[in-house]
Amino acid sequence: MSYRAHEKVDGPVVILDCEWMANLKEKVEKTPRKDVRAERATIFQVPNNIRAGDTNHEACSLGEAYNPKIVSLGPYHRLDEQLQVWNTRLKWPCLKRLLERSPDNDQAIEKCIDRIKEREREVRSAYAEEFTRSKVQKQQEQPKPSAALMGSSSARDAAPMKQPSTEEKQPEEEGTLIQQWQWAEPLIYHDLLMLENQIPLSLLRELHGIILSHDKSPSMDELILSFFKEFSLTKHITKIPEGSCHHLLHLFHSSLIPKKQPTTRGIRAQLVAEVTSAIPCARDLIESRVKVKKKQGVACSSFLDLSFDSGRLEIPEIHVDDGTNTLLRNLIAFEQCLPRIGDYLTTYAWFMDSVIDNSADVALLRRKHVLVSGLGSDEEVAKLFNSLCKEVMVDPNQCYLEETIKEVNKYYRSKRNRCYATLNHNYFSNPWASISVVAAIILFVLTFIQTLYSMCDSCYKA
Repeated sequence: MSYRAHEKVDGPVVILDCEWMANLKEKVEKTPRKDVRAERATIFQVPNNIRAGDTNHEACSLGEAYNPKIVSLGPYHRLDEQLQVWNTRLKWPCLKRLLERSPDNDQAIEKCIDRIKEREREVRSAYAEEFTRSKVQKQQEQPKPSAALMGSSSARDAAPMKQPSTEEKQPEEEGTLIQQWQWAEPLIYHDLLMLENQIPLSLLRELHGIILSHDKSPSMDELILSFFKEFSLTKHITKIPEGSCHHLLHLFHSSLIPKKQPTTRGIRAQLVAEVTSAIPCARDLIESRVKVKKKQGVACSSFLDLSFDSGRLEIPEIHVDDGTNTLLRNLIAFEQCLPRIGDYLTTYAWFMDSVIDNSADVALLRRKHVLVSGLGSDEEVAKLFNSLCKEVMVDPNQCYLEETIKEVNKYYRSKRNRCYATLNHNYFSNPWASISVVAAIILFVLTFIQTLYSMCDSCYKA
């Protein structure tokens, strides 16, 4: 910006450049009131502040939970050098075997390319960031046919998802591709459920229908259901949730939502402070006569389905293993980027962060069969849950545990239960303290009896 300043009695006068001012006004006028692209987007790049919250990988760079390890889908990670080797070793063979099941390979490829071109604008609009064609083409070193299939978030990305689900139904020689990479299967499964590693599910369904239109293999929903059962969080589901889901992670998220949902959305103003206040840790709850139980049976439709009634806090069992951190973080990041789907995983993570203060709380929940740990120690489990909500916003207006949190805090803060908790903490927190209290009571009783007999004896003699 250029300007000229003239000194006068009342101070300097700044004269702005007319051309610069005209450009500024034109820029403001052309700027839309709303970011239409962001409103339509359903696939996002994880914000840097949320990435920074992933501190569980001390030996790796921050945010490793959001980066695919083997399979790259869509535009965000398709040019990562460490993933390129798997294009030849895994993804191309998967695509070849999938196309071989079509009656006419060449026709199937052409139909897929035509369908992708028809929906290119729609598919691109699903991503929050804009990827210009020239930028992608400059970095592509692939032959023209593969550029059509792979460059536009295409059919090659569906192959890895189908392969693990159908390998048992293939002839013996067809199952060797994934079997020789058995160590990679868990990594592939988690790669397919990363927020930055998604492609529109509607496109996948169309390409699946084109390639396998004459095949008697399982339907797309059956394949997805089989895939979901590989995860402990969704092993209980029996059918794919109804409704429109944008991509595989969205469908996975929808399958976790409890069947019994709050009748109202949003929280009254007077309850906001109570809902956002921390829940006491598991040890404090037990000391206050709260009975922590494992929820099971028909009433338990999801690990998110917590409940509290008459002093009983029922929490469904959750298995914590090496992939739990990655899975929960990507689900939470998805909720943060697309608020209209709800804050179910975010609220659950916040609740568990409050209940788990340290390894002692983890040990208590394990004894109650609420937590099943596959990690090395209770400290690792505590660290996982205590870090899930770092740099994450918990919206009280989206809290599905509103009534549960309200009732737990009300029960915990009652005078009778607080007195019981104080007595339990100060005098019965360990066996030695309990023995001392019992011994003191016995000594007091014996002293009282001795005093009483002495008084009676004195009266008798008198």
